[in-house]
Amino acid sequence: MTRLQKMVLKPKEQLVTRLFLSPKLQQNLAVLSYSTYDLVSAMKELSESNPFVSLAEPKSETHSLEWIGDTESESLPDHLLLQVRMSDWSNKEKSAVKLLIYNLDDDGYLRAKLNELAQASEFSLADSQKWEWSDFFQLVN
Repeated sequence: MTRLQKMVLKPKEQLVTRLFLSPKLQQNLAVLSYSTYDLVSAMKELSESNPFVSLAEPKSETHSLEWIGDTESESLPDHLLLQVRMSDWSNKEKSAVKLLIYNLDDDGYLRAKLNELAQASEFSLADSQKWEWSDFFQLVN
């Protein structure tokens, strides 16, 4: 047999994994990588070159992130009280949760019994039993 007769094409199966990024995903990744200054510059350039894009000036009341605070120096009660202030609970429910927060020990545990807290406060034990405490305890998690 000659050399040409030995060379025969045989089909071969091969599994290959490749990652393809769509053009939209590539654009999204590019935009996410911009710094604030670069993003503003790119938006200005886009608005100048594209008549369908217009930039509106921000309103006088800009959203500030000062409410986040410094998490390193923030204590657990401070963090929980901030979440209570931002919640949509009634004032009575907020007062009850604040009572629980102020009775947490240094380790973050509520070691006081509910009936003792109810006796020392304006809340009755019946009030505390009708509330959905699972909603309140999600604050800690």
